[in-house]
Order: sequence, then C-alpha cells, then structure tokens
Amino acid sequence: MDVDDYVGRDGMLAFFDDCRQLAEQGKIDELVQGLATKAGRTQEKPEVARIAAGALVLAGQPGIAAIGRFLEEADVGGLRASAALRALWLASQGLPPIVSSVGISYTVEPVSPALQAQARVILDDFIAAAATSAEHSRVLLALQHEESFLSPDGPLPPFAAHILSVTRESSIVLTIALIEEWEALVEQDLPEKKYQDFLEEHPVFVDPLAAEVLNRKRLGVELVTDFVVRRHDFRYVVVEIEKPHDRIFTQANDFGSSFSHAVGQVLDFQGWIAENVAYAQRHLPAVENPHGVLIMGRRSEMTTHQQSKLRRWLHNSKNIEVLTFDDLSQRARALHASLRAGVGSPP
Repeated sequence: MDVDDYVGRDGMLAFFDDCRQLAEQGKIDELVQGLATKAGRTQEKPEVARIAAGALVLAGQPGIAAIGRFLEEADVGGLRASAALRALWLASQGLPPIVSSVGISYTVEPVSPALQAQARVILDDFIAAAATSAEHSRVLLALQHEESFLSPDGPLPPFAAHILSVTRESSIVLTIALIEEWEALVEQDLPEKKYQDFLEEHPVFVDPLAAEVLNRKRLGVELVTDFVVRRHDFRYVVVEIEKPHDRIFTQANDFGSSFSHAVGQVLDFQGWIAENVAYAQRHLPAVENPHGVLIMGRRSEMTTHQQSKLRRWLHNSKNIEVLTFDDLSQRARALHASLRAGVGSPP
C-alpha cells in the first residue's frame, strides 16, 4: 500500500475504503504498514495515520493488539503515535474509532463492549508507563494539547481528565502534609466517623495497594464493619475502626469488651461472606475469604506486657490484623520515605 497514491478528499475516502477492506480481511500487517508509513504531503499525513489506526480497531482484537505493539516501538514518531492513541481512546469510549482531521465524514460503527474493554486496557497501560517514559509522555502531551486547543475555554477535556484519573489510580498518593493531618486527628478525641471519613478518602493508610473503598451506602448489603477496601489485585480487606483513645486492654491486662466486640464485627462479616458467597460476589467481585483489619487504640499507651500480649494474639490470628492508630502513622512515614528516597532503611 503506497499512501502517496491517495491524494485529497477523494483520495482519503478511497484510502478509508481500502483500509476497511483490509480490516475485514484481517490483514493486520498491511494496516500497520499504512500507519507506520509517512505520507509525502503535509495535508494527508494526519488523515492517513488516523484512518489506518482506526481500521486496526475495526479489525478486532488482533488489530487492537497490533496498535499496542506499535505504540511500544521506540521510533514511532509523535503524529502516528497520536493517531494510534486517539483510535484507542475513541474505541475505549465506545465511539467510532476514526475521526477526520479535515472534516471528512466516514461511516464507521461503534466498537463492541469486548473491544472497548481491550482498548481501555492498552490505553491505560500506555498512560501508566508515561510516568517513566519520556517518549510516552511526549505522545500524551501532544494529544492533550490538540484536545485543549479545540476547546480552550471549557472544562478539562475528557482525554486529559482520563489521563489524570489513570495516573492517580496508578500512583500511591502520600505526602508529609497528609501524614501530619492524620497525626493531628489522632491527637484529638473526635467521633469515630471523623477517623473513618479520613481513611475512606485516603485508604493508602490502611493498605498501599488500595484501589477502591466500599462503605455501607455503596455496598447496599448487610455490612457490619465500617467499610471494605478492594485492592488492585482484587483481594479485599474488611475494616473496622474504633477510636484512638479506646483501650484494647483492661487495667487487669485482659482484652476489653470493646476490643472483643470489634473483632466480633469483623468475624461476623467474614462469616456472612463465607455463607453467602454468590450474593456477596455481586457486590464484591471475586471476594471469597477477605482479610480483616481492626484499627483501635494507641500502642504508645500500652504497657510492655500489653504490647507483647497483642503480638502473641496477632501471631495466633490467621486472618485478622489489629493496627493501632500510631501503627498507621509509622507505616505511612516508612512508606513515604521509601517512595521518596528509594531503597533504604525505614525511619
């Protein structure tokens, strides 16, 4: 396929028809060649790339996979990579994957949900990789700039908003200011909901792999703990929160009634999931045997004997972890130090 044989508006319509036929025939390599070839005339350059990239989407799963491989090439070039990325973005939104740069109307059907999901995965992986790849970043910035130029006075354009969303989901957001805000809350005697609200908004304090928080309102099930954290690996953590100044132990060094009740809350919900797996998985996909976390009290207010007894309890507890409020602070500071300084000794 010699892209320079296609000239002007009629040439682009003919190029579109030829690419569509190649897509229907599953000729992926020829479409990739069309995407990779630089058109000789300036006017046709962006249009040829957009048509070829969109036709790869129309070729189905093999074509979308080919776009992913194409984007990983070191010498792709901004214009052609932008066209490939645009096709993925349109497909991921369930839209027709070809939009003309010169006002030509192409008849293209929206993609199927399965192809939409595949395009989304490849697109989001490319965005996530931009954190460590200058080439990926340049392509993303070029497409963002083009989108912003088309709507300079409106809200954040959809593609730019999506980049921010993926970047946020792919990153651990933890700052010293956030840790200090948490520590200031811990020093106060506030209602339990204040601590719960903070941890729901910043679940990294509970689990660095937290992807989503589901509370009673969102789940709409018989949730007896405060909330559930879904990790990025689709493991779940059942979280029960008490208050910083609630005592785990009595003066006689026995576990207190508040501690026993809170542990019971976690056990009850774990048991409910075990007995209602099919129903629970409608709300928590793939949930089976969630880990439990109880956040209660302060280690600094325990005696040495009490700390030792709690360690023994944790050693014998297979699926419930007890963390104090200052444990969360210490873990957050260690995580922050690791994120900012790389490998090193914990603080």
